[in-house]
Amino acid sequence: MLSILVSNCLSDEIIIPQTENEVFNQLLQEAPATIIKLDEIPVDTVIIRPEHILGTKTSSFFSEPVFLGFPVNSIIKIEDSLYVAHREKIYVMDSEGIWQRSVGRQGRGPGEFASTVKIANNSKYIIALDYWNGRIQFFDNALNLLFIQDKNLHASTVWRNFSLTDNFLYLGLMPNSNDDLIEIYGIDDFENQNETFWPKIIPNGLQPAPYNSIIIDVNNNDNIAITNLGLPYLFLLNPDRSIEQVLYIESTIYNEVDNPSARPFRIDGNTEQNLPGVRSFIEQMIINDDGSIYFTVRYNLFQMVPIENDYHLKSAWHFVFDDPSNPENSPNNLHITGMLIEDDILYFVSMSEGHVFRIPL
Repeated sequence: MLSILVSNCLSDEIIIPQTENEVFNQLLQEAPATIIKLDEIPVDTVIIRPEHILGTKTSSFFSEPVFLGFPVNSIIKIEDSLYVAHREKIYVMDSEGIWQRSVGRQGRGPGEFASTVKIANNSKYIIALDYWNGRIQFFDNALNLLFIQDKNLHASTVWRNFSLTDNFLYLGLMPNSNDDLIEIYGIDDFENQNETFWPKIIPNGLQPAPYNSIIIDVNNNDNIAITNLGLPYLFLLNPDRSIEQVLYIESTIYNEVDNPSARPFRIDGNTEQNLPGVRSFIEQMIINDDGSIYFTVRYNLFQMVPIENDYHLKSAWHFVFDDPSNPENSPNNLHITGMLIEDDILYFVSMSEGHVFRIPL
């Protein structure tokens, strides 16, 4: 059951729904609030054409075509090359969309991965989060291995709790390991934790524990965007890690998710059969250096832009493989599992297709 919260930081009394979680409600009251109404913006359907599809060709280094099946969780761009993390490898594609090479294989040795869950980069490093091996591997831009840092990473949702800037590495903590959910490391000192932040909203041993999973992204200005899994709230933080704005994502889609209450409670036994499940609402999220925010809800991609210290929806897209106006074919909806946006160009990989897509927005 949702009650109503009036942000005490607002003169015009913007009203957003309050949860049944005391810790989370305290976060909601720390900054001005904005309601983002997804249902009020038209969604443009983008039909994928052959010119949008990359990765259909390989160089002589590959004996067979590369197919990026599930899961594919991250994609980065350095100069004219794309790097895609998939299972035990990092693949490299040139500006023509041709796969040039890959690094990595199954294993526990240097340069090997149990699961290459996510990669990120800054001006100095490419880093690969290898959570089943409990470590982060650091490469230069040519994917030469530099060093390895062992970390306690064994969590199925940790791949979304990870971001890198020229100043800091932001790394999600195990939900049962600390009172906070994010730890920070200085870019030149990965041995020593700088600090932790972002409070756990479900105490250890209580449920629904999945609400302690977060998605975080940080731009090169050290502005931070955070959302808790399954909840329609997006928090924007300044470089001092103070909340500057709360965005409430209002949508009929969220009403259909039917997630459990965020009120902590205890379940005896804690078997997989009786633990409460939490479905994702916001699934992917990017905050760009200009402050614009892109996020996905189901098959749709939304863009928000800052205007006069507030955020407004600007655009929304839905990507399909075929023409939905053709009654003989059902459109093949593309579910984005990893994306980046640079110079108004969207690069993304999907859950069901084995390619990289490049689309002007």
